[in-house]
Amino acid sequence: MWAMKLAILLIFISFAQVAMAKMDGLYAGVRGGHVGLIDTAKTAYGDAIGYGMDFGIRPQPFLDLLCQFTQSIHPSGLRMTSAFVSADVRMIETGDVDFILSLGPGFYMSNRTGSSNTKFGIHGGFGGDIWIENVVRLGMEVRWHGVFSRDIADNYWTVMVRSGYLFNL
Repeated sequence: MWAMKLAILLIFISFAQVAMAKMDGLYAGVRGGHVGLIDTAKTAYGDAIGYGMDFGIRPQPFLDLLCQFTQSIHPSGLRMTSAFVSADVRMIETGDVDFILSLGPGFYMSNRTGSSNTKFGIHGGFGGDIWIENVVRLGMEVRWHGVFSRDIADNYWTVMVRSGYLFNL
């Protein structure tokens, strides 16, 4: 298990080094909200409140590349942790309000009583952000996480609010 976590960390560090060749800013933020399970997982474990952190760069004025880490602890003994990379493309900008589309790969870890596993998957979503003084972000995002698994119950969705700070370079 530790080898997989180390591999995930090395992938994110490599991604960050390549992306930092040219950038307009660095971003750090937090998020929290609803994690909705589906199918049999919803019946067995229930939905939960999730929380996480975002770290990223802005290589272009219309694009944020983020490394995101989230966790949720569900009733009945399920703990879900995800680490994923997200390309957030600002599709519409109106004054201080941005509407984004988001897509990327990720690693999804689940710990149930007596077992744990790590799987690969993709995620996609949309959201809106309000920028205060072009550096403070307040927003909300809806995201679907499709985990590559034979069991559709491994997939889930999130609705999270987020807040962060963009360090302009």
